[in-house]
This record gives sequence, structure tokens and C-alpha cells, in this order.
Amino acid sequence: MNNNRFLTLISLISLLMVVTNVYPQTFSIGHEQTSYYDANRDRDIACDVYYPADADGDNTAVSDGSFPVLVFGHGFVIGTSAYEYIWTSMVPQGFVVVMPDTETSMSPSHQDFADDIRFLADYFKTESANNSNFNFYQKITHSVLMGHSMGGGSSCLAAVNNNSADLLINFALNDTDPSAIDQADQISIPALIFSGSHDCISAPEENQIPLFCGLGSNDKTFISITGASHCQFADFSTTCSMGELTCSPSASISREEQQQTCIDYLSLFLDWKLNNNPDAETAFIDSLNTSTRITSDAGCTTTGFNSEKKTEKIKLYPNPSNENIFIENFSQKNGLYCIYNSLGSKLLEGEIYANNTINVDIEKLEKGIYLLQVIFSDKKVTKMLIVS
Repeated sequence: MNNNRFLTLISLISLLMVVTNVYPQTFSIGHEQTSYYDANRDRDIACDVYYPADADGDNTAVSDGSFPVLVFGHGFVIGTSAYEYIWTSMVPQGFVVVMPDTETSMSPSHQDFADDIRFLADYFKTESANNSNFNFYQKITHSVLMGHSMGGGSSCLAAVNNNSADLLINFALNDTDPSAIDQADQISIPALIFSGSHDCISAPEENQIPLFCGLGSNDKTFISITGASHCQFADFSTTCSMGELTCSPSASISREEQQQTCIDYLSLFLDWKLNNNPDAETAFIDSLNTSTRITSDAGCTTTGFNSEKKTEKIKLYPNPSNENIFIENFSQKNGLYCIYNSLGSKLLEGEIYANNTINVDIEKLEKGIYLLQVIFSDKKVTKMLIVS
């Protein structure tokens, strides 16, 4: 057995041993579909709540104990049901998982979604004096801001100048409007940022890496899962998968492998940070150093983690649109743009020059979701286009 395989085997055994003992009691999964009212914004926030219960099912009794709450924001037009692996893995360990079901349209407000995530985390943590049918509020010990893609970026916005939440954790975050990256220096809570090495939807060098490097927190970890794609951080989504039609390279690991890697590191990180478990800390750090499943960084020091790095970047606006769109090329290179439909057929194409903005007429395109790809000599940039 070579050294790399031996180290990987030891790392996996350590992970399994510690994860198995993180929360020795396992719970059934209760579920409540409800909404919470934010009086300051006069807004009802619909959500699914999954919680440690005495029996599986809807509206079952909450188990005795004190539990952290994980508030998880979904990706762009990806339903909350696509993140079943999150609650089926974390609730039995003793976590309440809250999935806000807001901003599901083709024109979501990232700031409103961020405010929803922040409100729910604060509400569950601070309303300990409230009584409810399920008595959640007397049981919450910590709050964690989480999300994937759009929800990942919105969880970062929710963490800006937020000293109430305990942790920030997200998967393949996509920058938001307003930009979470521009406000990252105002995030001071411990953070764990997951990325996929084969993510062509939310390019790490344009999204996760600059946010990670810009974080104001001194306690931060970046994990890139080798061979992972953007969409496999969730269960299958037609819309998300469409965005990966022309990805190269595509995912080189299965969805199950990618999600299990997330859960392995997530469980250890939560146990370390929320329970001050030294065994979880040791296993987490050892696995960062030895596992071949991931690469990692804890301070923006590894090659490729330079916050000043300039990369090809494309801006698409307005989006959605029904007449014209503008494609802005910030790079020093000429490229070719292509627009594809959901079947992968190329409908429009043209040249785009370095440091230039072009106007593209999309009036003849039917309403729906399309894929914009800008191809440079050494790179492809992919964005979702919505024709309204």
C-alpha cells in the first residue's frame, strides 16, 4: 500500500470513529411546515423545520434536550427538498434544521433572502421565553448560518456585522447583489467554506476564494472537494443540471460521495466549534492534512488563494430580460459567447472583445432559462440567463 493510500485510510478511519461518537444518541426526524412573522419587515417567512423528535413524521413531539439550529438557504430555483441529505444527516445527531422557502422566483432578492436567514437564526436562538406547540425556543443553544449557491451567498450577507450567530458554513456560494464579497471583511464569526474543484457554475476563483480571502474572521477554513461539481451539493435539479450541460471537466465523483464528504467535515466542524470537542478538532485538522478527497486552506496562503488575483470575469445584465442583455468582459482576452437552450442547442453566438461590453438582442427567444457561455482560449465562464 503506498503512503497516500495509507494516509487516506487512516484519515477515513479517524473520521468514522469521531463522527460516530459526536452525538452518541440518535434522534428521529420530526417535521413542521410553518411560517414566522418578521414584524420589522412586515414579512411572513415560510419554512420547513426538521427537528430531533421522539418519532418520525409531521408535527411529532420534540425530543428532550438542547439543540443548535442550522438555518440553510437554498440555491437559485432549487427547492428545499433537494437538500434532504442535510436534515437526514444532521437531525439524528441533534440539530434543528430550518429551510426558508422564500425567494423562489426567477427574480429573487438576495438581500431579502439574507434577511430571512438572519431573522430565523436570531428568532430561534433568542425567543427562549416563548411557548409553542413544539417548544423549540427553550431548546436552542447555538445558531449557524448556512446555504448553497445563492443561499450560500445570502448566508454570507446574513453574517455581515452579525455577532449573534455562532458559525457561517456554506457550499459553493455564489456572489450576491449586493455583493457579499465586498462586505466579507465585516464578517467576524468562524467560517467554513466548501467549494467544488469542478464547479463551472459558481467558479471558485470568482466567488468562494475571494470571499474566503476577504473574511474579517481570523477563524476560517476553506475546503475544496476534489472532483466535485456545483449541482451535486444538492439532489438533482433540472435547472441546475442545465447549467452544467457544457461543463468541462464535469464531476468526477458521484453525488453520494460529494455529499458524504460534506457531512463528514460538517459534523466534525460543528462538534469542534459548538461542543469544544478536542477529539473532533484533532480529527478535522488531521483529515484536512491527509485526505485525498479534498484540498484545504486556513489563511489564504496556498497557491491559487491570492485575493488580489485577477481572473477573467463576465457580468451579465439585466437578468432576467425580455429584449436586450449586456455582456461585460472584464478580462484582457477576446472571447466567444454562446447561448444554449435547455436541450443544449446553440441559439446565438458572437465575439466579445477584451475589456468591452456588447449588447445582445434576445427578443426572439421564448420565455425560459438559457445558458450563456463565454469561451476564452484557456477558460469557459458559464452563467444562467432568464428570458422573462
